Amino acid sequence: MKTMQAKSCRLRELPTGRFGFSGKVPMSLALERKDGKTLTEQDIRNVHLVGPTIAKCKPRSWETKTAALAALVRCTEIRF
Repeated sequence: MKTMQAKSCRLRELPTGRFGFSGKVPMSLALERKDGKTLTEQDIRNVHLVGPTIAKCKPRSWETKTAALAALVRCTEIRF
């Protein structure tokens, strides 16, 4: 698995050929709702209470490394 590290947030190439983040990652980069809608504060609370599967969330991934890095740049939760 190839890894690119920035602080404790790592960009990984997944076995499926897609890209995702691991480590200390904001929820908006780690998970997405299964129905495709934007993650809300209530969704995040539900993930902490009952887990991502029951909260109807799935791990987030991108087709390309460029798309994943663009999402990281757009994410306002990360402070370097």
